Amino acid sequence: MQELLSYTLDGKSRSKIVTLNSTGLSIAVDWVGRYIYWSEIDDKIPGSTIYRLDLNQAEKGVTYPSKVVRRPKFIHSIDISPFKSTLFWIEMNKSGMGYLMTSRTDGTMIRPFFRSNHRKRRDSLSASECNCPMNPYVGKAMTIDQSDPANIQVLWVDGQENHVYLTEENGCLCTVVVNATTNTEAGLPPTSITTDHRLLYWSNETEGKLYSVTKAKEDSMLASMSRGVMSVNITGVRRITALGPHLQPYPVPKCLAPRQAELVVEKINHTDHSITLQLPNPERYPECENISLASVEYTVYYGQIRENQDADCSMDMNFCIKLTTYDQVLELRNLKPFSTYIFYVALKNYYSGLEGIIPVIGPPTRFQTAAGGKTFLVQ
Repeated sequence: MQELLSYTLDGKSRSKIVTLNSTGLSIAVDWVGRYIYWSEIDDKIPGSTIYRLDLNQAEKGVTYPSKVVRRPKFIHSIDISPFKSTLFWIEMNKSGMGYLMTSRTDGTMIRPFFRSNHRKRRDSLSASECNCPMNPYVGKAMTIDQSDPANIQVLWVDGQENHVYLTEENGCLCTVVVNATTNTEAGLPPTSITTDHRLLYWSNETEGKLYSVTKAKEDSMLASMSRGVMSVNITGVRRITALGPHLQPYPVPKCLAPRQAELVVEKINHTDHSITLQLPNPERYPECENISLASVEYTVYYGQIRENQDADCSMDMNFCIKLTTYDQVLELRNLKPFSTYIFYVALKNYYSGLEGIIPVIGPPTRFQTAAGGKTFLVQ
């Protein structure tokens, strides 16, 4: 069985994250929300699945991958934009024809990146027409240029002409950045591609070389035909990725953690021995709504309210039972029938802890268990 491993950048230390169910195809990391996404071939039915693992929970021993996207084709070259909470991937059929797809990071709103019914710019202030082809065949290689988080760009390969294209996030305007016609000995089409602020890099796993070219600043089409492509010999390369603080940027601090607010719990069910709670959604600033958020850890304090007692959870939180969870639905069991319980909730995430933010405990909420039924002994 294949395993998902992590290494330190110097390659001296490695650790196992999770065992895969089948053969892995591609991997991507949401460095803001701290999630890993990967695709696997499905053994029992044709196609593949994108899984997600929450590193926030994995660090505490909870390693349960969740299914995000299931497709009838093979999913290659996954990438993610944490600032847009958007997944990108290439899925290929048995004939080797690829399609560039996108969805939300929770697997909703799946659609082709190049929509055939979209020929005008979304920007209503511009009347220029789109020049990207309608739902083109693409190669296996793709990456997202996120050096400017507010204006991400997609680099992809034409599956028929082998040119490398750059397009804006709405799939409207496309520009050739590496022309395969004039660069006939440059490892095109690439099997992997990446970029930084200055250079575009790609590799072809059958050639044992790493190629690079300087990004054009003005006329990209002209530059792609005339500028020189550099190469170095390197064997065994399957995928390349450019790393650096400027290439994997973070949002402003207030967008990394949930807002501290006085939140309350709601009851969604109860029995004579249990109460099921709906924990609140984290609040965020409006400008942060679309940015990936590290998973929220809830702390729930609760206890039975006792009549004629000097102290209980309603008077002193030192008398409360305390538990933590990442789930928004929480069932509390082993409660007493027809009894009133008091509840408080606070929340935080990975970045709250780094910043030393003290979680705000919300106001108390009271719920009652159901009356217990009587038990009769039949002789």
